Amino acid sequence: MASGVPAQRFSAFKCIYAEIKKGLDLFILHVGTWFRVEGTFQTAVEKYFTALPRKAFAPPFMQYAHAGERPYNEAVCAASPRTHGMLDRQLIQFGGTYDKIEVCDIVKVPVGASKGFEFIHVKRGRSSATLSHLFSQGLVASTLLVRESSFVTEVNKRLATLPIKALPSKFLAAGNEVVYAIINGPAGTPLDLPFFSKVTLQNCGKSISAFGYSVSLMHIPESAAHLAAVAAKVAKKKAAKTTRGKKKMQRSTGPISPGTASP
Repeated sequence: MASGVPAQRFSAFKCIYAEIKKGLDLFILHVGTWFRVEGTFQTAVEKYFTALPRKAFAPPFMQYAHAGERPYNEAVCAASPRTHGMLDRQLIQFGGTYDKIEVCDIVKVPVGASKGFEFIHVKRGRSSATLSHLFSQGLVASTLLVRESSFVTEVNKRLATLPIKALPSKFLAAGNEVVYAIINGPAGTPLDLPFFSKVTLQNCGKSISAFGYSVSLMHIPESAAHLAAVAAKVAKKKAAKTTRGKKKMQRSTGPISPGTASP
């Protein structure tokens, strides 16, 4: 606040999220409280996550080495403009509970023997809140496509600005696919998610599948050069913070003479 007095105080401990496995048990720290996940529930969630089909990582998708999700999505669509359309941030005003909806980040049109569209939702990172929002966003858009013909009309207006085939006016979920593409970690590492995100994925995935869509996950790896650059940036910030801390201490305690021993 302008007065310098914090509007609210809370423990930094409440900002920490952690998952710890001890034997067969999973313990989660959330908002300052520890929880033990019930065994059968944990098994069911992990089973769904493991069994969910993985979409092959292949061109036009590329390793992530970009300034953000939007530049990455633009690069993918530019690499295959006839099959992949950019819908990132193409928000559709839809009244009621659903205000502004993003149908997906990238739409892939049917190619060859395939008769279905792929609605690809792309997200970077492992934050539970971010990923859970991604899964919920996919559910909302998938629901509107099958329930609201006017929403399909609006989607086709966006597709008309691209060299992309329009959706059928009488859209049916069967034969179409919802793909959650998650950018995280180097190539060769298995995709994993926070447990809370797996719970949201299971709830949303089952609801999407109930409409007739197929649901899959894609792991988009970060390039080695990008990971190295990120690590260097973090190290630089850490070093700068340490330097500022030393200077602040020197200002408050005065210069320390060489060879002066501590009492």
